[in-house]
Amino acid sequence: MFPWLQNAWEQITQTRNEKRLHHAYLISGLTGLGKLDLAYHIAHSLLCTKPDPHTGYPCGQCRGCHLFQVGNHPDIQRLGPDPESKSGEIKVEAARNLVDFNELTSQSGGYKVIIIAPADGMNRYSANSLLKTLEEPTPFTIILLVTTQPGRLLATIRSRCQHLPIAVPPEPEALAWLTAQVRVPPDQLQLALRLAHGAPLTALKFNHDILQQRQTNVRMFFEFTAGKHSPSSIATQWIQQDLAQLIDWLSTWIADIARFQTGSPVYLDNPDLATYLHTQSTKYSSVTIHKFWSKVLNTRQHLQTNLNPQLLIETLLIQWRDLQS
Repeated sequence: MFPWLQNAWEQITQTRNEKRLHHAYLISGLTGLGKLDLAYHIAHSLLCTKPDPHTGYPCGQCRGCHLFQVGNHPDIQRLGPDPESKSGEIKVEAARNLVDFNELTSQSGGYKVIIIAPADGMNRYSANSLLKTLEEPTPFTIILLVTTQPGRLLATIRSRCQHLPIAVPPEPEALAWLTAQVRVPPDQLQLALRLAHGAPLTALKFNHDILQQRQTNVRMFFEFTAGKHSPSSIATQWIQQDLAQLIDWLSTWIADIARFQTGSPVYLDNPDLATYLHTQSTKYSSVTIHKFWSKVLNTRQHLQTNLNPQLLIETLLIQWRDLQS
């Protein structure tokens, strides 16, 4: 188990030992913190017939552990988006299957576990179906909802769950873990971690090529205001990449510029671009930067809809240009 999950794990273990387990837990936090991994660790422990009474860790030897490890335990259900669905929604039909599973008796005579991930993928109908299950919990059935966006869940669902937030680990702890995983210079690891907003598993995915592409993109963006690129040419290149990640990076460039405009920042999301972004900070007013920041956030929200991504990026770039006229 990842070290930064230990506090949440100990909380669950203590609650279980005190026989105070809640029937539903909402596990939330940034992408790249291992929330789903934690959910499966909890499920494994609950389905083990001889977990360690102090640590809560499963024994790894009993029949329950064997069935869990081979992915064939009858008392666990996972609810996620339909693989063939482009929207990434969790459909009501899948949620109704969980209602049926919830009403069944445990085949092993112990707990049943339902994992819903990402829980914010439920549409209105599947969410209402789950709500009925939460309102009428059955004994020894534990529901684990995993999400990066708890605010997108129905308030009535959130209110019926025990919240288990997963915090970003302190930077020294995260860097120590990353250093043990890969042979990368410390300054590059720190950069990757900051670009990942402190999430170690996301930082682990940022290789040299991705970081180089990021530097190309930041220069292309600021060259756009000098008339070197058109909105359509930039948008055409950007939509070939991970657009959500790129917009997130764009938000960090703007945030760092705002930090420079307010003084000498102690913390930067992009320490390797400090000189370049400091120079850019002198070219724009703080009003322009803050207005554009809100437009970037608005674009990030629209990426979750079915709007044309090329049009979204072109519109954002035109808004950036118009703010300076």
